[in-house]
Amino acid sequence: EGYFKASNNDLDWVFNASPDGYSTLMINMKLFDLRFGETIIIYPQKDKSFYYHQLDLSPDDFESVRDFENEIKTSKEVLEQVSSDRNIN
Repeated sequence: EGYFKASNNDLDWVFNASPDGYSTLMINMKLFDLRFGETIIIYPQKDKSFYYHQLDLSPDDFESVRDFENEIKTSKEVLEQVSSDRNIN
């Protein structure tokens, strides 16, 4: 558990894994089932809300962390959201 500090808000998170492999992540009371994607990108918004994008990507599927990061950075959906004027700077 912990928090991410954004310039206008803090995002609290809690991770939970069960012995049967069922994992969840909760961010500011939003529950994510990690069976639908292990990568979640949070875009803090100017109005103190957040937009999220859950990707069906895992760092384990790539030879290096750099390859994983490049896949995320070149994703069409990620590029569109990063350029949104609703995001905080």
